[in-house]
Amino acid sequence: MADRFVVSRVRSLPLLAGLTAQQVERVAEAFVVVRFAAGQTIFQQGQTTQGLMLIASGSATLLRGDQTIGTVSTGQYLNQAALYGAGVESATLRAAHDSIVLILTRAAFGNLLNDPALRAA
Repeated sequence: MADRFVVSRVRSLPLLAGLTAQQVERVAEAFVVVRFAAGQTIFQQGQTTQGLMLIASGSATLLRGDQTIGTVSTGQYLNQAALYGAGVESATLRAAHDSIVLILTRAAFGNLLNDPALRAA
């Protein structure tokens, strides 16, 4: 059974609109929960994309070089395109506050696409 905290955050993703509660729970089980301390790098500009990242709590700053180009905070997500193919991070994401990030890797997403319980969705 998926963690209630993870399910509550994952449920808000537009990608999952139309799924049943059981299907959302199944998808939530595929997310990896990672905690980042303030100042810690979540991903680095130039590295290969990992997958979709959902900020479950906290906030992070997007940097290109030393320049801040944006922020993401609780409930926001990024890198949805990374679920469909490898890419390169165009910026660095650094935790501005202690944060919990839910990550759905491309491999885990691929497994979900082949899950019979989700195929009807």
